[in-house]
Amino acid sequence: MSSPLALNETAQLISYLHLLSSHRVLLLESDEGFIEMIQNALHAKPFVLTTAKSGPEALNRVMKQREFDLILCDMATRHSPGLAFYQAISRIRSHLCERFIFMKGHHGDPEVDAFVRKVNGLVLWKPFEGHVLLETIGLALRKQGKNLLSPLASV
Repeated sequence: MSSPLALNETAQLISYLHLLSSHRVLLLESDEGFIEMIQNALHAKPFVLTTAKSGPEALNRVMKQREFDLILCDMATRHSPGLAFYQAISRIRSHLCERFIFMKGHHGDPEVDAFVRKVNGLVLWKPFEGHVLLETIGLALRKQGKNLLSPLASV
């Protein structure tokens, strides 16, 4: 029979291995319904999702965790625009800029459209379905030389 200490160590190892085999995703989104849809789409997939409802909260998460494999960024959150969040990240963790997927709810904002073209960003147009989210995430990971199934595997 295993001791409680051995079981605890095993649980910690399993948790650590899960983190190693998972993609860390930061979601900047203020709409509860959309957060829930994305959580459902990424559930039981190789993702660890961290959510933030404002730019300052997302910035705090980046400062604490430091690394994310992907950043899903709503360009029009209630508390701060995604453009300002991206610019802040470019100053403090510029290597994360290539990991953004921008989410937009409407066409026609010339400033945002020009920005996305300038940074050669990936865009998800709201509303979108879970399979479209996963396809876009797969594309973003391939751009980084990673595989959707495992962050440790290369393509």
